[in-house]
Amino acid sequence: MARPTHDQALARIHEISATTLVADLDRDWGPPTTDIGSGIHIYVYPLADGGELRVGTADGTKIMYVVVKDAAGEQKFDVR
Repeated sequence: MARPTHDQALARIHEISATTLVADLDRDWGPPTTDIGSGIHIYVYPLADGGELRVGTADGTKIMYVVVKDAAGEQKFDVR
């Protein structure tokens, strides 16, 4: 499965809703490469151009927030 680019992630971010589960993201975006959280899980889904989709979840199932960062690490979108 090809990873989306930063621009593609921003275009698709509206697909993530309050009912979206981590398993849905794994299916649509591929599995996260790491969990950088401490206290809650923060799953990192790398983007093809070096950016990241970061997903916060307390239980590994339900999404608490989503952040899109560009390759420079600058936050471009935040859904809470």
